[in-house]
Amino acid sequence: MNIKKIHHVAYRCRDARETVEFYQNILGMDFTLVFAENNVPSTKEPNPYMHVFLDAGMGNVLAFFELPDSPEMSRDSNTPEWVQQCCPQKGAQIVWIMTFSSYTYILRLK
Repeated sequence: MNIKKIHHVAYRCRDARETVEFYQNILGMDFTLVFAENNVPSTKEPNPYMHVFLDAGMGNVLAFFELPDSPEMSRDSNTPEWVQQCCPQKGAQIVWIMTFSSYTYILRLK
């Protein structure tokens, strides 16, 4: 199989609106789509969710799920905190986003 591109990568978030505003305001990503369902489409399992999509440029899409009826999310305790990060690039600038000890750090690297 020859993959041309990955359509989107999705992560879980606590609050979809807050997440969209963060990526719009910090990285200038455009909010492109949202949909909400009460059941999982593939399994029909009752599990309300909201799925939001942001245009990360060059055909890249970053997506998030808000799962209001699920237990509060936590990080993988078997993975060091510094491993979980996101590093988008805007022009020549790389923006390093990492959450460590419940704080989100944003570093702009040139």
